[in-house]
Amino acid sequence: MDRNTKLKNILSTFVSAYSKFDNNIIVHSKEVAFLTLSICNALSIDEIKKKDIMVAAYLHDIAASRTNLLDSLKKFDTVEYHAHCIYGYVFFDTFMPCNNFSKYILYHHEPFNSKNIINNIEIPIESNILKIADDISIFKLTDNDITIDKIREFLLSRKDLYNPIYLDIFLSNYGDEILKKLLDKSYLEYLADYGDEILINNTDFVTLVEAMAFVLDFKCEITTMHSQTVSLFSVLLAKEFDLPDIFEIRVGSLLHDIGKLAIPDSILKKPSSLTPEEFEVMKKHVEYTYEILSNLKNEKILKIASNHHEKLNGQGYPKGISDLSFQERLVSVADIFAALTQKRSYKNGYSKEKTIEILRNCANNCEIDTCIVNKVIEKYDYFIDMNFELNETYNNKINLLKEKYNTLSSYNEFINFKINPT
Repeated sequence: MDRNTKLKNILSTFVSAYSKFDNNIIVHSKEVAFLTLSICNALSIDEIKKKDIMVAAYLHDIAASRTNLLDSLKKFDTVEYHAHCIYGYVFFDTFMPCNNFSKYILYHHEPFNSKNIINNIEIPIESNILKIADDISIFKLTDNDITIDKIREFLLSRKDLYNPIYLDIFLSNYGDEILKKLLDKSYLEYLADYGDEILINNTDFVTLVEAMAFVLDFKCEITTMHSQTVSLFSVLLAKEFDLPDIFEIRVGSLLHDIGKLAIPDSILKKPSSLTPEEFEVMKKHVEYTYEILSNLKNEKILKIASNHHEKLNGQGYPKGISDLSFQERLVSVADIFAALTQKRSYKNGYSKEKTIEILRNCANNCEIDTCIVNKVIEKYDYFIDMNFELNETYNNKINLLKEKYNTLSSYNEFINFKINPT
C-alpha cells in the first residue's frame, strides 16, 4: 500500500528519542534547527535543499551518544569535537546510502572557506549555515546571562569563521527578530509547523527507522541486533499469514524497544538478573516507547510497538490489557522468540527445544497467541537461518562503518577516536 509520512512527525520522533539521552541535546537540536530554518528562509533557499539542510540540523549531533559529548558543549572549538562530525557522516552514509544531508553533518564545524576537504568530499557552502547556528546555540547554552548583544559580540569576535552573508543576517533587524525568538523561546512555535507539508515516502521512511533502530541496538548489545531480529521475525510471520500490509508491523517492530534509550546502562547491560526494583525501571521502557512514537501520529504503529509486553490473559504491562490486534500479537511473539534465541549480557541463547518449550508454555497460559506460536515452531529452522543472514549483513555494515570512519579520520591527524561496537 502506498503511503507517506510527514517529515514533521519523523523529525519530532527523532527529537523525542534524542531527549532520552540528555535534555541539553534536545534543546540544542531544536535551536540549531530554528536558526538554520531562519537563515534558509532569509536566503530563499529552494525547498529541496532546505529539507536536506534541516534534516542535518536536527540530526547533526546523532553521534553524541556514541562519542560521549553529552556534557561537552563547551568543547565546540576543539579539534577532538570533530570526531562526532565524521561519525555522524559515516553512520548515515552507511545506513542511508545516497542521502543528501550527511555531507552537511560532516562539515558542520568547519569554518567558512575551509580547505579541510576530507577524502575528496566537497564542502557544501551551506554547511556553514549549520556552523553559525550551532555556535550560537552552544554559546547560548553555556552562558546563563545571555543577551542579543552578547551573541553579536561573540559572532563578530569570530567573524572569519562565517560566511559574511550568513553573519550579516544576525547583524540586521531580521537578526533581531530571530535572536529575540531564540531567547524568549517563542521560536518553538515558529519551528513547530516545519515539515508539515513535506511527505516522506514509505521506502525512505523505513530506511530512517532502520537507522533509528540501529542507534538503539548500538546502545544495547550490538552483537544481538535485537530490534532488527524482532522486525525480521515479525515480517516473516506476517508473510506466512498472508497479511496484506506489513508496513506498520515492520516499523512498529523495529521501534518496539526505542524507549530503552532512556534506561540506564547499569540496568540495560547488567550481567545478572535484575532486582525487583531494577525490573520496575526496565518496564518503563514501554511507556517511553509510547511517548516517543506518539509523535509519528500513526495509531497502528504506536499500538504494535507499545503493546509488545501485554498478554492475552491481561497479565502483561504496562496497562494489563488483553484485547490485542493480530498484528500486536504477532510482534509480541516475535519479540519473545528473539529474546529466547539471542545471547544477552546475562544469558546465552536457549536451544531449540528449550525455546519451543517456553513458547508453548506461554501459549498454554494464554499469554500469547497459540496460532502464531505454532507457526514459529513450524518455521523455526527457516527463521533462524534468515536471522543468521541478517546478522551477517549487519556485521558487514558495522565493519564498513568502521572502515569508512578510520579512512576519514586519517585525513585529520588530531582525531584519535576508535569505534568499538562490540
